[in-house]
Amino acid sequence: MTRKLPDIRVLKQHIDAGMGRIEIATMYGCHPDTLRYVMRKAGLFIAMRSTPEAGPRPAYRPPHLRRQVEVKPDRIIFTKEVAAGMHGGTMFQRISVPRITSHVAALQDAGRC
Repeated sequence: MTRKLPDIRVLKQHIDAGMGRIEIATMYGCHPDTLRYVMRKAGLFIAMRSTPEAGPRPAYRPPHLRRQVEVKPDRIIFTKEVAAGMHGGTMFQRISVPRITSHVAALQDAGRC
């Protein structure tokens, strides 16, 4: 059972105290989108936080920031953007290939070359 959202004045106090939409919605047991609808109707907005929160970063990076080839001492890793599923979307597939020099060194150590 959800509780009734408080008065707009109380919501404004929560926003001024630095609380986020998800925190306020959790406090009153409602969905964050419901709170956003009520706040938008009242003309209240929560500013975006300038510092990102700790945790995993999103997988998508713009193409100019993406490293498509990584050279490691023992392998080369290619990152390729591919279509994901039949409903669209994209995902990144990482392909790790051993360096040929590692194979040659292994063959030389084994006495085969």
